Amino acid sequence: LAQPVRPRSVMLGQFSAVALSALLLVAAGVVIGMLVLRAASIPLTPPSEIWPLLLLYTLLASLCGFLFSVLGGLQPFSRKLRYLATLAPLLALLMYLANYAHAEPVLVQQVSTGALLLLLGYLWLADSIYLDAVAAQRLGTGTTLKWRVMELRWLRRLVGRRVSAVARKELTSAIRERDFVASTLSTISISAILLFWYFRTGIPAETIGDLAPHHYYPGLLALSLYMAALLQCTLVGTALVGLEGPRLWVLKTLPVEARTVMAGKGLALLLLALPGLVLVWLPLPLAAGFPWQVTLFFGEIIVALALANAGLGLWAGTVFASFDEQDRGNPDVLTQFMLIGASAFMSALLAVFPATAMVMYSLPDGTRYALGLAMGALFALAGYGIYRFSLRSASDAYRTIWIDSYGA
Repeated sequence: LAQPVRPRSVMLGQFSAVALSALLLVAAGVVIGMLVLRAASIPLTPPSEIWPLLLLYTLLASLCGFLFSVLGGLQPFSRKLRYLATLAPLLALLMYLANYAHAEPVLVQQVSTGALLLLLGYLWLADSIYLDAVAAQRLGTGTTLKWRVMELRWLRRLVGRRVSAVARKELTSAIRERDFVASTLSTISISAILLFWYFRTGIPAETIGDLAPHHYYPGLLALSLYMAALLQCTLVGTALVGLEGPRLWVLKTLPVEARTVMAGKGLALLLLALPGLVLVWLPLPLAAGFPWQVTLFFGEIIVALALANAGLGLWAGTVFASFDEQDRGNPDVLTQFMLIGASAFMSALLAVFPATAMVMYSLPDGTRYALGLAMGALFALAGYGIYRFSLRSASDAYRTIWIDSYGA
């Protein structure tokens, strides 16, 4: 921001990168979905009205997310809350209208287009707010709270004194930098949206076979679990090494093995992710009355996704470590985009294969549930294997980080 470039240009450039990445991901998802439908010989032709709505809501989602991230960085909290309150009603209106997109597509397109133009104008005039948010992140990111629970004495018998010490340092650092608070709040918002959607719409009236009554909300929950694992494990994990900054060289001089350091970081990452993941997993099954076997199955899936995504994040954060303080330890946008794609592919494999057993309706319910739970446990072990392999690879990469890597 000290370069001869206007803050508005920097802000618009960042938003353009976010919007382009979202459009590419949605386009890839549409192409893959259409190929799967054609391969399965499913006669499903989306109506023509869906494409402009898909484009509009992709841009609106990117724009709302970017604006909320900027406004969420403001200080003090009262100012942050005041600005967020100006956008919350518009976001609620868009979510409400999305429920009627199938019945009144033209009206929803018109309102969504107007909302997009309004938010683009908001973004155009938000350059001063953007500067304030950046300054708040750079100057006021610390806290000196000391909690006895952070001593993690109960972990020493399980993982040893050194691993628990590294985990305690990571937990304290994460809370001090307030990154984990932001990611947890984002994850909790996913759970809130799920509950809002369920209580607002109930079971959809439109069905394709038995898709709506049997698969609609389990499908939404599976997608939400992936998003939670991506936010809490992959994206947070990529910054754990880069966020160390100059402290990394102090850590490397200590008589602690690289594998111990990465094991402590991984343990801290999983502990930080646990509250948000549980809050996404349990509320919807309890509210919708899922069978206990299905609820437990999703618990196995979230274990697999959390372990695999945590391993992916730690590995990427070590191999592609960025020590640029302005990026707060995060890799570049292209690397993050590739990680999102890798996470989506890996998570789909870990979730889809065990889910096939749960939807074998030709089998008795007891047999189907037992087979699904067995496959869920097997793929949870596969997620643990990915986690352990990623820790070993991250440890090897950690050993090769030397002083000439700083700032690279």
